[in-house]
Amino acid sequence: MNDSSNAITNQLIYEEILKNRTELKNTIDASETRLLQKIEELNKRLNTLEKENLNLKTKIEILETRDKRNNIIIFGINKPEDTISPQFICQKLNHLLDTDLTELDLNNAYSLGNSENSPIKVEFVRYLTKNTVLQNCHKLKGTDISISRDLTFQQRRENKTLRKHLQLARQREDACYIKNNKLYVNGKTYTPQDLEEIYDRVNGGNCDFGVSAIPANKIKIY
Repeated sequence: MNDSSNAITNQLIYEEILKNRTELKNTIDASETRLLQKIEELNKRLNTLEKENLNLKTKIEILETRDKRNNIIIFGINKPEDTISPQFICQKLNHLLDTDLTELDLNNAYSLGNSENSPIKVEFVRYLTKNTVLQNCHKLKGTDISISRDLTFQQRRENKTLRKHLQLARQREDACYIKNNKLYVNGKTYTPQDLEEIYDRVNGGNCDFGVSAIPANKIKIY
């Protein structure tokens, strides 16, 4: 085979290689395009599911809040028996809080545990009755008994976050207090969501609100 034939053969081989490389590149590009489209579709679907999940959680929270609206939880009362009667609850609360509750004010009352001093959940007929009880809770000062609202899981989580950061803030600040589900530090307002974001950003979990330490006796909790 002469040099001319070799040159033609080499040219054909080179062109075939280029053709195969072009076809392979086109195939890879097409596969990448399809993959990217699939990823985009999955991301859109994921975003939709996340929104639906958030909406569902919000609706559940609203329903739970509404369901617990008229309820209280009593801590520290020794129960004489397993079954909690409305009469027993009314007598206890009237004695402790100087109220005038009757059995008609209660929808239900039951223990949240098996021990004699397990918390007691009380469901009132009216929201105003529950508020009257809570407004008189200051009369429990000096006793081992306490009363709180019946909180949802989300509300308990937010309350825990607020109090945790209150303790951190009171080591550094004055004029720190909790009110209306927010933490106030020297005139600045922080929601539970704000505090969780701050906590995540700060190394070691120390929430730095940016001012000097103060005496803890200046802290107020509402």
